[in-house]
Amino acid sequence: MAAAWLRNQGFSERFLSTFWLPFFSAVFLDPPLEVTSRLFTFVFRSIALGDIAVPAGGMRALPEQIAAGLPAHTLHLSTRVTSLRVQHGAVRGVTVTSASDPKVPAREISTDAVILACGPEEARRLSGLEMPNLEPLGVSVVYFRTEKPVTTERRIFLNGGGSGPGHHVVFLSNIAPTYAPAGSQLISVTILGVPEAEGSTLAERVRRQMEVWFPDGHTADWRWLATYKVPVAQFRQPPGLLSRLPGPVTSVRGLYLAGDYTRHSSLQGALESGQRVAQAIVSD
Repeated sequence: MAAAWLRNQGFSERFLSTFWLPFFSAVFLDPPLEVTSRLFTFVFRSIALGDIAVPAGGMRALPEQIAAGLPAHTLHLSTRVTSLRVQHGAVRGVTVTSASDPKVPAREISTDAVILACGPEEARRLSGLEMPNLEPLGVSVVYFRTEKPVTTERRIFLNGGGSGPGHHVVFLSNIAPTYAPAGSQLISVTILGVPEAEGSTLAERVRRQMEVWFPDGHTADWRWLATYKVPVAQFRQPPGLLSRLPGPVTSVRGLYLAGDYTRHSSLQGALESGQRVAQAIVSD
């Protein structure tokens, strides 16, 4: 496990509890840091050697950029795949319905190959194939806006003390000025897990915690913008799990799997899975 690996490097328990464990818990959403040391060292190396950035247009700019490169009329939004059409051990097409208008009749799309770029539960439902049972890890993010700049720092502020719901804080507009109007700051407070408290109640608890973190930060003037809860943000990755994950090629000819559950639970794992699927299809 990663926590054991760090202890074997000789770091003190205080340094572990105030920096290493909080920092990498933010990466893996796993406070005990029981993630496999193999994956931990890979991410550690990537952070140490690479740059960390966010898209100027927000995270939605990434799929929008991909969609812009597709031929016209090939991207169908608000469409649900209800079943696969499989004949003689090979996939022949999919049946789809409208996700927004139940009056639209189902239709079939014929194809030589299908990539199930979804989670393992949906892949199991559609394909009937065995998929790994993965323990989901959730995360929540509370966003605030302030007209009174708190700090110019471009860093992650970690909860090294363990009290309060907020695990780490980032002043996003310090990194990407396009994220807030001139003279304002966009503040992101991340909570590990999905608390029961909702909306303004949760936001107020977070804001009171931030009063302690930033006593000169005029936190009373922070305006709550939104809270996002993601129950299945990653999955737990204990030692030995990665070797049991499925690959991109299935036992059904022409049917492929893409998703972080075929590689490792991260944005990088999802991107790598897509690349491996493309290579598999070209090879086939």
